[in-house]
Amino acid sequence: MCNNTHWISTQGLPASYTDGQTVHFQLTGNMTMHGKTNKEVFDVQGKVVGKTVTGTATSTIYMTDFGIQPPNLANIAIAQNKVVITLTFTANEA
Repeated sequence: MCNNTHWISTQGLPASYTDGQTVHFQLTGNMTMHGKTNKEVFDVQGKVVGKTVTGTATSTIYMTDFGIQPPNLANIAIAQNKVVITLTFTANEA
C-alpha cells in the first residue's frame, strides 16, 4: 500500500505501440473532492502521433462517496447521485 496520497497506477497499458495506434488502458489514482479522497479508476483511450499524445479518460463517481449531497430544488429539480467524469487531454513534448 502506498503511503503517498498522490499516486497513479496503470493496468492494461501495452508494452509497445505504433505511431497513431489507439490504445486502451485503465488509470487508477486518488481523487479528492470536498475534502474527501477516494481511489478512482478511469478508462483511458489515447494515441501518440509524433510528439503529441491525445485521448479521453472516463470514470463514474457518486457524489455521496465524497460527502456531497446531490442538489434538490424543492423536489422540482433533483440531481442524480451518479456523475460521469470525462477528461479530454492533449500533451506535447516540450
